[in-house]
This record gives sequence, C-alpha cells and structure tokens, in this order.
Amino acid sequence: MSIRTDITEAMIEAAMNAGPLTHEFARRVLSAGLSKMANTERGAPFPLWVSTSIDTKRARFLGVTERRCYYRIETECGQRLTVHGNDIQPSQ
Repeated sequence: MSIRTDITEAMIEAAMNAGPLTHEFARRVLSAGLSKMANTERGAPFPLWVSTSIDTKRARFLGVTERRCYYRIETECGQRLTVHGNDIQPSQ
C-alpha cells in the first residue's frame, strides 16, 4: 500500500504566511517533502514538463530555494535548473 500526500498551494501559502520565525521551518518542511516525493515517485522518473527560455524539457523536483515560488529541478539530460513554479507542469 502506498500513501500519497498532496501538498496544495493553499498549504504552501499558509505555511509561508505564518510568520518570520516559521518561514524557515516551512521552507525546510516543503524541501524535505518535495525531495521525498522525487525519490519515491513510481513510474516515470521525470514526471514534469518545465518551460525554459529555450524549450520545454522533462524534469523532476530536487527541492525548494530561498526565494519564494522557485524550485530546483533536474532535467532528463542531467541539467540542474532553478525555475519558477509557473514554469512547471505535470506530465500527462
């Protein structure tokens, strides 16, 4: 049996707006959750489409950054990028 946890944008927004003392804690929790999702993802190892300035690439999450709404990803060709959340789409 697999337990899947969904993190919604409302959860992220609530965690980030909780206050300056909890901001770092929220960032660490989200980073740990996203890296866990990337490590335990079943099926395709690159479940996302990421729009770069040049083209669209298949990718997976590596973690979050210090800047709000920016994520570290790894593309199928091994390139590691930092992209905005709006540039990430699920693969279908």
